[in-house]
Amino acid sequence: MRRGFASLGLVGWLVATTGCSPGRVERHVTLHYTDAQRMFLVPVSRALDTPRDPAKAIEATLESLREPPSKELRQAIASGSHVAVRSLNGPHLELDVTIPEHGSGSSDEQFLASALVKTAATVVPLEDVRLRLLTPAGVPLKGTHLDLERPFSPTDPAFENLYQGGEETGLAAMLYFPLPGDSLLAPVRIPLPGTAGPEPVRETFARWHEGPPEDLQSFMKGARSARTRLGWAGIRGGEATVVWQNAPEATPSAIAIRSLVLTLTEFTGVQHVRIVTPAGPIQVRIGAFDLASPIGRPDEVNSWPEHAS
Repeated sequence: MRRGFASLGLVGWLVATTGCSPGRVERHVTLHYTDAQRMFLVPVSRALDTPRDPAKAIEATLESLREPPSKELRQAIASGSHVAVRSLNGPHLELDVTIPEHGSGSSDEQFLASALVKTAATVVPLEDVRLRLLTPAGVPLKGTHLDLERPFSPTDPAFENLYQGGEETGLAAMLYFPLPGDSLLAPVRIPLPGTAGPEPVRETFARWHEGPPEDLQSFMKGARSARTRLGWAGIRGGEATVVWQNAPEATPSAIAIRSLVLTLTEFTGVQHVRIVTPAGPIQVRIGAFDLASPIGRPDEVNSWPEHAS
């Protein structure tokens, strides 16, 4: 009897100190949704109370994809769909995805696969994910637009937002721009010209400063205001320096700084971004960013509950 009371006491202590039952654990995950126009995959990070078992945690997290935290977002999984873990063997995951109907557009199928693969990989470390599409009766389906015979990698550039524009030089950079009407950032891979080879970071900064390409401006907006002027000052020792040329008259927003730092630190040679004025360093804090010090890459692109409805 005493042992039973001791066990109950341990359970109570765990619940009181962790906020979760012994069979559950809080995980920091990144959920992937689409924008309202279904053009981009948008990551949103949050702390989620999940089962301690990794396979069950993946299923619970993928179920959370049904709850977009903003009116600017849409779920990538169609209503009536169901996702189950068929197997989890170390870094290799197999998922069964039951869908109510088949024959959706290529972007819908791509977003479904991308959202599932990239979200699952934030729950546990994964190298590859195999998907099996099923009818509600459990009959396997062939992918209409995806090759389901091969596994998908969470880091495959084809699973990013690949903007098919510009020159086909093989050079591209990931830029982060806000969605219209919200402060959510969406990543988009934009081709670079062949002349960008020697200085791809500088060319990427120039593209960021210009804002989204014209044919994307209906879906996303520039991060900086038209009045804010920023200039490129080069890279040294893993630190990219940007000059705030008209400080303090036109102050960049916190979302603009986040967008800029995320964009530049996509390059492995850039660990920090320093923002200075023509007169030198400046003692200014904008949102969470202290411009007196070099800024490292933010832990999250977007976070919940900041964007909860």
